[in-house]
This record gives sequence, C-alpha cells and structure tokens, in this order.
Amino acid sequence: MKLLSIIKIILGTAILLLLLYKAGVKEVAATITTMNILLLPAIIILFVAGLYIGAYNLKLLTDALKIRIGMKEMWNYYLTSWAFGMVVPGKIGEFSFVYLAKKRLTTGQATAVAILDKLITVITLCALAFIGLLMFFPFGQALKLMALATIAVATGLLLLLTPAGRRIVRKLLGKYTEMFAGFSKTLTYLAFEEKKAAALNLIITFLKWGLTAIVTYLAFASFGITAISPLAIITISATTMLISLIPITMSGLGIKEGAAVYLYGLVGVPAAATISAHIVLLLLNYLGAAAVFFFVKK
Repeated sequence: MKLLSIIKIILGTAILLLLLYKAGVKEVAATITTMNILLLPAIIILFVAGLYIGAYNLKLLTDALKIRIGMKEMWNYYLTSWAFGMVVPGKIGEFSFVYLAKKRLTTGQATAVAILDKLITVITLCALAFIGLLMFFPFGQALKLMALATIAVATGLLLLLTPAGRRIVRKLLGKYTEMFAGFSKTLTYLAFEEKKAAALNLIITFLKWGLTAIVTYLAFASFGITAISPLAIITISATTMLISLIPITMSGLGIKEGAAVYLYGLVGVPAAATISAHIVLLLLNYLGAAAVFFFVKK
C-alpha cells in the first residue's frame, strides 16, 4: 500500500475518532445499544437494491452501444468496481470497471461509459445539494458555492465534449492517447445521439438517491429518530455523498460523517444519533465491500 493511501486512511480515521470524542463516546455507545435491529433487514435489502440500480445504469449505456452484456455479468463488474471505490480515495476505484469489462468493450468505450455515468452521478448530486445549500446557508453564500460547483462541472463537460477540450486531454495523456481510442466517438455518440439512454440513466440516478435517502432514514429510525423531513435527508445525503468524492481521505472517511453531523445538527438531530446512524451505514458499505472481495477473488 502506498504511503499516500496510508496517510489518507489515518487521516480519515483520526477525523472519525475526533467526531466520536466531540459527540461523546458514552453518548454514542448508549445510542447504538438502543438500535432496533428489526429494521436492519430492510436497510440491507434497500442498500443492495441501490447497488443493483447502479449496475443497471451502466447496462443502459452499454445497450445503447449495441453491446449486450447480461445483467448478471454487469452486476459482477459493478459490484467489484464499487468495492474498489470503497478503498480508493475519491471513488476513483470505481473506474476499475474499465479493466473488468475489457473482454466486452474497448478501453475507450468502457472509459466513455464509466465517465458519462460518473458525470450524470455528479450532476444529480449537485442538483440535490444545491437545494440543501439554499435550505441551510445564507442565500449569497449558497449562490457562491453553487457557482463554484457549476464551474467545475461545466469545465469537465467542456474538456470531454468539445474538440478544443479533447485536444487538451490528448496532450495531457501524451503517449497513452492510443490506449483510449474510440473514447471521444463513444462519449459523443452516447451524449448526443443516444440521448434517451443518458436521460433514462439521469432519471434512474435521481431515483437511486431517493432510495439512498430511505436507507439513511431507516438508519436514523432504528435509533428512534424519525422527525426529519424527507427533503432534508435527501439533500444532506446528496451533499455528503458529493463531499466524499473529494480525495482527501479514503472514500471520504471522516469527512462525509463530519459534514453529516454539521448539517443534521442544523435540523436538530443530536450528534450522537447522526454518528450512530452513519456508523451503521459505514459498516454496511465496508462489510459489503469485504464480502465482494471475498467472493469475487478472481
């Protein structure tokens, strides 16, 4: 393991421990002991359903390329790349899909599919997070943050979808450009000629975040916290998910939970309850990733 990765794991763990200390270790422990485990099966089922939707979104895009990959095969690709995303900063590990699907797609095609799917994910998260910013921050500050996020997304789109942007990308790739042959053609085709697949992916991604919000609500409900508005949950979930994409710690560890404590605190949720709910979600993610690595050894 590289030194930088070790540092990021240590940093994320340190932030998480600091949050526990600030919220009160005894308070968090006392809250966890009150968990209603009867809600756990529903949490797990909906969590897995969310992962299945993620795999289906990739299949939508590959089907649009007239490349038929069975749902079972795509499910294996997606689960494995998702598991890598849990242990690599900024979810970059999810791009292992490009390597996993090499028997069915060229590197350029797979990269285009993965990047378009990730762009749609970021766009939907930004849209939901914008609502949260308007809810929780002064209007002027919210507009500034929204403008920064919009500029970042727009820059990415210009680099990927315009001839000038693609020339810059080719220069950055240098001698590796040939590896991604077909990338621009595939991305342009999916974005402009197969708009139905991309639009359906967008709609389903919004539904996926709704499902994620339900999982988060059930995690809170298992500790007796039910008086949170659905809009607050879905916007805060999107905001924390967006923050977890920033490669400061391993898969946003600690940063995501810290943002959740702050934002849920604004709507009156005790820090101990927020940390307890997110510990459940954290364990669910890492145990799920561990299970994938155990069963998909190849």
